[in-house]
Amino acid sequence: MRILNGRVFGDTLGNFTCYSHTGSPSVIDYMASSIGLLSSIKSFTVNELTEFSIHCSLSVNISTGQY
Repeated sequence: MRILNGRVFGDTLGNFTCYSHTGSPSVIDYMASSIGLLSSIKSFTVNELTEFSIHCSLSVNISTGQY
């Protein structure tokens, strides 16, 4: 298994995923992939913070080879 945060196109800087009201920003939300699936992952994104949660949603773009 490999953690995608900070390793994949779209999030190479390892953006923060949680902005707590009482502490510093952190990366407590992450996405993991098997080693075999890594070559199919085209991008991973930590989305913008919204007013509904202190956690950012995560998105991944996976190529299936189908059109």
